[in-house]
Amino acid sequence: MDRESYERVLHPVTFRVLRSLMLRSASFSDLLSSTGSDATTLMDVVTFLCEIGAVEKEDGEYAITEKGYTILRLIEGLIEIVGRGAYGYDVGKQKQRARW
Repeated sequence: MDRESYERVLHPVTFRVLRSLMLRSASFSDLLSSTGSDATTLMDVVTFLCEIGAVEKEDGEYAITEKGYTILRLIEGLIEIVGRGAYGYDVGKQKQRARW
């Protein structure tokens, strides 16, 4: 995977889309509402997620795939390690802090 692909996977809107789809399948307009993204960014993210097989579209509804769940769990793990930052979501408090 190239650098651009990594950046796209780690984009905050990617996280929000996958979190939304974890709960239920959704139309594009549902995702617009639930993610707070602009339409252009959301379309780019959803298209990318479909291309890599993390999301599927059927009958106008998007649904997360097993690969999408795996990506979401990895992002949540990174958030837990480094903090919420741009994701606006805190998976949990850091259990053990490094001692320098």
